[in-house]
Amino acid sequence: MSSNRLRLLLLSVMAVVAISAVASASASAAPTCYKVAVAGTGTFENNACTVTGGTKEYIKITKLAKEIKPGEWCAQVAKPTGKYSNEGCTEEKAGATEKEYIKVMTFKRIFEVCQKGGTEKKKDHTCAGGEVAGGEWSWLPIPAGTKFAVESAGNAFKLEGGGLSSDCTAVTNTGEIGPGGASINVTLKFTGCTHDPGTCEAFSVGKAGTKEIEVTGLTDQLVERKTSAGVIVLADEFKENAATHQFVTIEFKEGANPCPNYPATKVKGQVAGECKNITVAGQGETELFFPTPVLKENSLEAFGVKASLFGTATVSLVNKWSLRCV
Repeated sequence: MSSNRLRLLLLSVMAVVAISAVASASASAAPTCYKVAVAGTGTFENNACTVTGGTKEYIKITKLAKEIKPGEWCAQVAKPTGKYSNEGCTEEKAGATEKEYIKVMTFKRIFEVCQKGGTEKKKDHTCAGGEVAGGEWSWLPIPAGTKFAVESAGNAFKLEGGGLSSDCTAVTNTGEIGPGGASINVTLKFTGCTHDPGTCEAFSVGKAGTKEIEVTGLTDQLVERKTSAGVIVLADEFKENAATHQFVTIEFKEGANPCPNYPATKVKGQVAGECKNITVAGQGETELFFPTPVLKENSLEAFGVKASLFGTATVSLVNKWSLRCV
């Protein structure tokens, strides 16, 4: 066989393999959790699609099939959890078993707060349970010009890059959330911070001897990201301080001496964690989860190389009204 024919044969085989791989990946793509366009037509009550029943506001879809209008799509779901029989979501046959489509929302990701007004008629500021006579509360977007103060608390967090790391035992956060899924005036405080062996303290500039790393001047925005497995999730993306072009500078010392092999490092870029809705003591809160492997498109940098952040924190409103990301 000539070299040209052999080359063509190899290219043909590679093309077949590539097409097969794409088809296999498409067929086995993990379902994605979306909010349904019609209240109560979903399967799950949380935006991770892990808790069934309840308000039934979310559903797992396999693909967005056809755009109905801006922010609303007809999506394909697993049978028989759909409501429509065609990918335009126009045919709803009573008793049909082939219902594999449903209307879902694809609007810009935002925070919703349990507030007075709306149509849901919930009992109080928690928006827990069903509607009640005289109820005045509903899940609503944050109105223009309005901000809500938030606070958060979490346990262990790790910043890791190039074999080096900063390990902290706890984190707290303050800031304000507003319309459009954005936050401002965000301050993060990590405490109990050391380098990985634990003999050197880690701290931000001006906080020597405290084991505290304080990060200020941040903004964050709700976005959609993909996990390492390619599943789309709702995430909260944090960006470096626009004025200083970094999150923070971390220093390492062993007593009064420099920490061996741990020079001061600037932490830069952006990093996102999954935003999951949870209920704590009857109150709606959000959980920020920075997983391992990290979400795709993170561009965090520390120790002069690509870095990762791992940990979990719970976010709530200072006024104790219920909060969720959608």
